[in-house]
Amino acid sequence: MRILRLVHYLSLDVCLGALAYQSFFYHFRFRHQIPFSYQFILFCCVWFVYLLDRIIDLRLDLIKDNRHQFIFKHRKSLFYLFVVLGVFVIYLLPKMPLIFLFQGCILFFLVILYWFFWSQKWFNRWFTKEMVTAIIYTFGIVFPVDLNQTLAFYSLVLLFFLLVFYHIKLFLHFSGKKCFTFLWMVELLIILIILFTYILGLINLINLIPILITLGVQLIIHYFYSTIRMRLIAEMAYWSPILLMIYELF
Repeated sequence: MRILRLVHYLSLDVCLGALAYQSFFYHFRFRHQIPFSYQFILFCCVWFVYLLDRIIDLRLDLIKDNRHQFIFKHRKSLFYLFVVLGVFVIYLLPKMPLIFLFQGCILFFLVILYWFFWSQKWFNRWFTKEMVTAIIYTFGIVFPVDLNQTLAFYSLVLLFFLLVFYHIKLFLHFSGKKCFTFLWMVELLIILIILFTYILGLINLINLIPILITLGVQLIIHYFYSTIRMRLIAEMAYWSPILLMIYELF
């Protein structure tokens, strides 16, 4: 349990979930395994953004839970680690396809724009930072984006975006920012899209398994274990594509 707590404090659970779903989407599109370099760069970027966000929260005196305090306590060691990882990323970037670099610049610009909007307090009830966070995260997971895809692929991307958006709002709900109506509306929308894609034969049941597991875990947490302490379990639900990978091995 201490290992899982350390993984959670370091946001490695989020990184593993990102890598699992990136592999899932890449394999769904191209029918072969994603290159290691793509995954390594995604891991570094996701980890850096999450840990930097924790440090900013502490600097602004927004949140002081155990996860944030752990990051702040070990910030110097993490800085040196990021320098080493950054060197590897810089080494790999020239070897990446041009479309990868171009879309990476767009993603980086979106992150900068997000922090600028947040610092200027330009988000509102219709244009929320949670929605933008879910968009950026989804874009990073399906990266590199190829617009010449099937309706099945876009349906999966939409489902993933809604799951991430729902996840963020669910734990804001647990922390006091109540949004009962929003949560059940998103739950209903996700279920309807799943039924629509399955009934029309756009996506077979096997490829829906990761989405169903991730949704199922979050629904159980919402209705039976409504506490912010279930965040680690909710993050681990995003590891579900690993089960699909194991299934395909056999």
